[in-house]
Amino acid sequence: MKALIVVLAAILGFVLGAVFLSLFTLGFYAIFFPDALNDGQLAMVFLITVPMGGVLGTLAGIAIALRQMGQSRTAGEVCRLGGGTTALITALYTALVALAGESPLRDFLSALLLPWVGCPFVWALLLAFIGQGMLNRSDAPVD
Repeated sequence: MKALIVVLAAILGFVLGAVFLSLFTLGFYAIFFPDALNDGQLAMVFLITVPMGGVLGTLAGIAIALRQMGQSRTAGEVCRLGGGTTALITALYTALVALAGESPLRDFLSALLLPWVGCPFVWALLLAFIGQGMLNRSDAPVD
């Protein structure tokens, strides 16, 4: 039964994460760059927001389900390892794209301000820090 709850939380987290990140990005473009909504290339952004939001939502859903079942240490590990790995992957692909430009550091930092890159990066870092905090507060033995 517990495994089913974790799987359902993961599926719900994937859907909610993908929808949240995609709608956040769409809202950002609607407010700050409304002309971009008429550009067909904006749809390419969702090739990043859907899987990244899904992965981050899945991690959050699993961690919430595990914590509700009293497995705070395991939930902390999921957040810390999953969030840290996702933040690292996000930083690496952003850096690889930025290296192709004339000013790699400026391009890297400006890419992190875009919602389809910056929001998953910050979300992943938050998961990692929350997971570490859960591990620091956990008095329970290793599961």
